[in-house]
Amino acid sequence: KNFLRIFLSKYEIEVVKKAVRNACRGGNSDGIADAAAIESHKIVSSGLNMERCFAARSLAELRDALAGTEYERIIGRFTDFGLRTPMDIGTALDEFYFKKLQKGAKTYLSASDSRGVNEFISAEIDVFNILWIYRYKKYYDMTTEEIVNHIMPNKNKINRTTLYELAACDIKEFPAIV
Repeated sequence: KNFLRIFLSKYEIEVVKKAVRNACRGGNSDGIADAAAIESHKIVSSGLNMERCFAARSLAELRDALAGTEYERIIGRFTDFGLRTPMDIGTALDEFYFKKLQKGAKTYLSASDSRGVNEFISAEIDVFNILWIYRYKKYYDMTTEEIVNHIMPNKNKINRTTLYELAACDIKEFPAIV
């Protein structure tokens, strides 16, 4: 039950990422996405005040709306240093989720179940890295060095060399390397 609660926090993190994007735009959302996010959050409610999160007009206001939660520290790292890119914050939230999930598997599951969950998590991180590398190349026109700095650490099927190769390749070569 405790592990399942951690696993379902993925949906809550997705809602927080929507609130981050909204706050970075100055809180100028149309309200439709907010309502959907708030409704979906009720499924996995951990006491976050999502209405207050979506009312935030800056990351500092969002950090205040998240006061007392595990997300306050993550958002605070970005507001304290004046960084305001939703992509970086989203990546930090995703990394937080995977670490939390791995720790939860070790804490709440048997050794064999924990191994199985960690294999699943590692595969998901591999897919996450591939998708993000593609997005960084196609939509953000990031350099190889910038992309490599955003790769989530993982020790699974895709080795670091292949990830570096994906980060350095031309977008047309990407599918063949994958």
